Amino acid sequence: MEFLRYNKNGCSLSVEISQSTNINYNVIFCGPLTTINPQMRRVHLLAAFELGAPRIYMEDLRGNGHSSGLHAQGTGTLLFNTLLQFFHRDYSPNTPVYGELSTIGDPKEPSLAKMCAEHREGFWSSFNFRIEDGTRAQRVIRASLGALKPKLTEKTIQGLFPRFIDIGELTHEPHP
Repeated sequence: MEFLRYNKNGCSLSVEISQSTNINYNVIFCGPLTTINPQMRRVHLLAAFELGAPRIYMEDLRGNGHSSGLHAQGTGTLLFNTLLQFFHRDYSPNTPVYGELSTIGDPKEPSLAKMCAEHREGFWSSFNFRIEDGTRAQRVIRASLGALKPKLTEKTIQGLFPRFIDIGELTHEPHP
């Protein structure tokens, strides 16, 4: 298992990379920022490189949905920017990347549900994913890894944490 941490100006982000039948990635917030806003503890991004395929499956981005108080604040952007750099470092640009867009946790009211779906699709398409109809009711995201680009921005999360961190700034640490 590889455990990396970014810790600067009192803000902390962790990346865990482990291998089982797949190579699994988990990017999470930790440290003082989660004390300032406890909701940050719930935000994380899971993905897996499927060894047998080979392809990357975007499993889940959780904790920053419509009712979290963190929606559209840059948390998802930071987590995906970080993960994307690892993928570009470790895998071929031709590697397929895909996932399903989940509506779990969306409001039931139709106009709010539609707005959430539009925001979700806008988020993923801003990294150059194609949005397609899936085999079930859910929409899917697809791209080749080479088409996906991180968002380089000076914007911050709550004025404290950058939305882009170069993975060269992460340090290896023993797993807690």
